[in-house]
Amino acid sequence: MQRPQVNYRRRLLDEIASVEPSRVLEVGCGGGSFLRSARQLGWELAGVDPDAESIAALRKEGFNVSTGCAEKLDYPDSRFDAVVFAYTAHHIEDWDAAAREAYRVGRAIFILDPWYEAAIPSQAVAQDFDSWCKQVDREGGMIHHECLSASDLLKPFDEVSLQISLSYLLDLQDLGIEGLNALAEPQLEKARDRKLWEPNLKILQSRAVSEGFSDDGAILLSVRKNEGPPIAAGDV
Repeated sequence: MQRPQVNYRRRLLDEIASVEPSRVLEVGCGGGSFLRSARQLGWELAGVDPDAESIAALRKEGFNVSTGCAEKLDYPDSRFDAVVFAYTAHHIEDWDAAAREAYRVGRAIFILDPWYEAAIPSQAVAQDFDSWCKQVDREGGMIHHECLSASDLLKPFDEVSLQISLSYLLDLQDLGIEGLNALAEPQLEKARDRKLWEPNLKILQSRAVSEGFSDDGAILLSVRKNEGPPIAAGDV
């Protein structure tokens, strides 16, 4: 069964293509999913990620990638036509600083990040399960924030004139209790003491049986520059 994130990622590529970019930077390139999908589109691709092992593996595939952090990009001003955050914004420690840097080095910023429609019962269960997973990750030292709203993502750009496009994507695909359990087990395996996390998981499992458990939606946001000066450090 194909999960809806595949279609969300296709929509992201379509949005980026609409600005007819030549140079594209992905911030938080990780395992390289976005870079591989964009490789055949004729763009000059670059990527940055803090994980040295991921960067080494991508270099072996021929990608132009480097080790670094989103909050301090080692590129000159206006180097890229598009800067992309594909499911990475909620992993960044200081989103305001990262957004300032993306604005500095690119003329358009594209963000794809998870979103839940909590008014739908199966989505409310999924959102609470997502929070449970992130608590386990944070116990292990991972930066894994709760889902950022569109307002959170746009906050660093309040002081500048921009063209903004915002879409909420939701393919309401029911994963059921089996899907929840399949996603929960790897989290329990990496927890320091799985017994501490099992009581809340059992509550989520019970809710999934009665209310359903559907896959996450996504926020697709593009921020394009109008003419004007870049964001200064004190502007947010």
